[in-house]
Amino acid sequence: MASLTATDLHDLRDDIDCDPASTEKEQDFNNCTLSTMLKKEEYYMCHDYLKGNGNLKNAVECRSRTHQWMLRTVGHMKLQKETVIVGMGLFDRFLCSDSPRAKNVRHGDHVEYQLVAMTCLYIAIKITEPIETDAAVIIRLAKRLQSAESLIRCEMDILTHLRWNLHGPTPFQFIGHILEILPECSTRSEVSRKMRGHALQHAQLAIGDYACVILRRSTIAIASVLNSLETVSRDELPSDERNRFLQKIANMFVIGVTSPLIEVVRQRLLARASNINRV
Repeated sequence: MASLTATDLHDLRDDIDCDPASTEKEQDFNNCTLSTMLKKEEYYMCHDYLKGNGNLKNAVECRSRTHQWMLRTVGHMKLQKETVIVGMGLFDRFLCSDSPRAKNVRHGDHVEYQLVAMTCLYIAIKITEPIETDAAVIIRLAKRLQSAESLIRCEMDILTHLRWNLHGPTPFQFIGHILEILPECSTRSEVSRKMRGHALQHAQLAIGDYACVILRRSTIAIASVLNSLETVSRDELPSDERNRFLQKIANMFVIGVTSPLIEVVRQRLLARASNINRV
């Protein structure tokens, strides 16, 4: 499973996915926020922007290192891990754009690559965090390899090419909505806490995996939640309540919980988690 590429997942996605607004499948959209998120995520999807890259392996590794750098920086600053999710989302969407700067990054310009990564994290901090952060803070954390002026210019380039559309739904948000429908039981609070922690870890793994770039954020969330469900015993969540939970998820989303795409993503995330645990 771990050798799958973004193209492989793209093919599975195209075989299964459809517009939520056009399906006749009954959907439980009592939560209007979730309904809005599902429609909104269509606009924020990415394509396989590294397809045809002559040095694909190196490009994928560079992106993985960017994700790790963002995680370390956010940890150092004691910020939310969702800020990394937002930052990587901005990074991927910008590289999907027709910006000359984005083209340079796709073609391996390391200076521009570093600047774009720094700027995307800077924007993400301003979007998600309740603190004020100026460009100088990011510059210092990046060992002053760029100037604040360069970062500000890059910020305007990114905002312009993303048309200021910066607030797409994240896997973390979808995970929160899914766990809200856990059946009421004596262990619900503990089960929800346990599943949330595990699901958020798997969602973060997906964000660091270039093959998952083309996936809907809701698809990543479903796969992460289903993997987290495997950590819950039958004593904690009996079979009948577990099945009811799975049926509710199926009613919330177009894609089925047993679909080939969900299964491939689940297994990929489990493999990545296993590899990390062995290190």
